[in-house]
Amino acid sequence: MIPATIMKKALLVLPAALYGLAVQIRLWLYRSGIIKPRKLHNPVISVGNLTVGGTGKTPIVELIARRLREYGEAPVILSRGYKAIDISKNLLVSDGTNILMDWEDAGDEPFQLARNLTSTKVYIGKNRYISGQQAEGKGESCVFILDDGYQHVQLKRNLNILLIDATDPFGGGALLPIGRLREPIREIRRADIIVITRSDSPFDEETLTGAIRRYKPAIPILFAYHDVIGLFPVKEVDRRTDLNERRLNPIDIGEFFGQSVLTVAGIARPDLFVKDVQHFQIQVAGHMSFPDHHTYCASDVDTILAEARRLGVRAILTTEKDAIRLSHLYSDESPLYYLRIEARIMDEERLKFYIESCLGRFGA
Repeated sequence: MIPATIMKKALLVLPAALYGLAVQIRLWLYRSGIIKPRKLHNPVISVGNLTVGGTGKTPIVELIARRLREYGEAPVILSRGYKAIDISKNLLVSDGTNILMDWEDAGDEPFQLARNLTSTKVYIGKNRYISGQQAEGKGESCVFILDDGYQHVQLKRNLNILLIDATDPFGGGALLPIGRLREPIREIRRADIIVITRSDSPFDEETLTGAIRRYKPAIPILFAYHDVIGLFPVKEVDRRTDLNERRLNPIDIGEFFGQSVLTVAGIARPDLFVKDVQHFQIQVAGHMSFPDHHTYCASDVDTILAEARRLGVRAILTTEKDAIRLSHLYSDESPLYYLRIEARIMDEERLKFYIESCLGRFGA
């Protein structure tokens, strides 16, 4: 008898082959110049990955937006708005001072970026060239950040940043739907910079950098990791519209050392969240996983709370993205907190050099 896992993979071989063919034809059309990418007037920095989910993209986008602001630039984020209510429209999620859309309409990741970044406009829409035109129509100088833009070859970019997760670089090495690759590994060659995320986790650096340089020998490789800012009650993820409102101070994660918790995550790789929590010597008594971008309902919360009571844990810990999707169901008696993380680049001066160079500002 053929094992079910082998049978399942065999059934996916043809869809994966057809998907790969479609990807290659599309890239060839752009590479050969038969279809020409559109160009915005202002510079574009793209941040994306080869795999589906789980590379820590949102914190890197947030980091770049913050640094651009520090460099005196005006960052504008162009996002597709995955799971947004209608990506056929190009909409402004945040004008940099006020949040103009709820997470249900904007999608959880654009809402998270809008919520965490002041003085940064966030647009959603399938056609990010149109979003960029809307921003440029106001006559302001800016720098666009193309969120999850590696496969969005329709738009020209000045800097193409590819993120690769140290803990699972190539998603099993197979294309969707067998593996997690959106396109073949050799498309690393389109990148200008590689950022290896979660590089504080154990991984074979020599093997990974060797695999990368096989396709583009001289490409700069930077290393990034996540830094925990602290814990916040989920009620902090409210529907606030004024980004200048005062926020509560975070709870030091050290207060939970040795404590027992239940973890809850509806993200691409929930195992990584569990490891993040355990890294701080917090005892994970139980874990509940939901699909990526899951929209929580009241019965989900009832189940989560019941499990927390059964385990007798001190608290329930979740991710910031999950907190956004749980906030409308929060009750004051729920011991529910989210982990706020920010990305750190180990050699930020190099990142600054590449950004300023692509903007034509270096040495000015």
